[in-house]
Amino acid sequence: MLLTPGQALESIIQEYPSLEGYSLNISKQFSAGVNRLSNAFLILSDHPNEQFRTFVAKGAAPHTSDNSSLLVEWQALQLVGKHTIPSPSLLFPRQRPKEFLLISFVEGTNPADSIQAGNPPDLLFREIGKTLAELHRIESPRFGALIEDKDTDWTEYINRKIRENGEACAPIIGEELAARMEDLGEKLFPTLEQERELSSVLIHRDIYLHNFIMDAHSGRASLIDFGMAFGGRPLYDLAKLYIIDLCEQPEYRDDFLAGYSESQLPDQELLSLYILREPQGMIKFYDTIGQTEQMNRAISLLSNLIDGTGIITELLNQPILSSHVHRPANN
Repeated sequence: MLLTPGQALESIIQEYPSLEGYSLNISKQFSAGVNRLSNAFLILSDHPNEQFRTFVAKGAAPHTSDNSSLLVEWQALQLVGKHTIPSPSLLFPRQRPKEFLLISFVEGTNPADSIQAGNPPDLLFREIGKTLAELHRIESPRFGALIEDKDTDWTEYINRKIRENGEACAPIIGEELAARMEDLGEKLFPTLEQERELSSVLIHRDIYLHNFIMDAHSGRASLIDFGMAFGGRPLYDLAKLYIIDLCEQPEYRDDFLAGYSESQLPDQELLSLYILREPQGMIKFYDTIGQTEQMNRAISLLSNLIDGTGIITELLNQPILSSHVHRPANN
């Protein structure tokens, strides 16, 4: 259910009684898309600890009473907090959230607004690459869900997700394209074997520009919204960024990879497999909510990937310019 500011404050003080007695005021209720409010609030207070003067309280999504995304974000930020990755910090790291998760507020602008304000896009994409590289250096305790004790077979998980997504979107895209999509999957599935013996790292699973904030103080790209975080492999995150943002701004791929410290392209076929599941999921999602234009764009991306044409193929195949290659400093 969507909470009013008054209901939210009452719930926050109940869950975090150490805040009682201080003046808490909701400055903003964050949106969850166009014309949709969320249960996330920006709170100002007169607390003597500066970290509590301005902070964010995140509640469960309005359409559910399930707080699993809060628990996932809590677990993920505990792992992130042991490193120097630019991201929000937990205000109560030892307290398991029930109704609300309290985190620090990152003052800054989203990348789109930062570019419109005249900041160079190449530097922005490099910063995003740096932040994502730091995230992918964090070991996850297991493959799969952070809030479960069981380990997931990663190669089987990716294989199953691509097959399930393919079955879900097949009636939408038509028999001929669905058959070619299935053929591509069968061709690429063996590439997953090269990851079978690799360890699990923390992945975000929703990497695109709007989940970064360009920090007003440090200039770094701060990563936010860890509610879908998972133990997995880095190409899962790269695939989403390629599909959502780099397909729209392909000229900044090399800047991103320079920040990510890749002096060569990721394995083309393996990355293609991870990318395959992205338009599959988008097609089903946009069909469900009736956004035909976005659905058709996703179908076009899928068709280009299958045919080896279009921007997505250029992103996968085009050599990295030598001027963008990351060169470590001399020791």
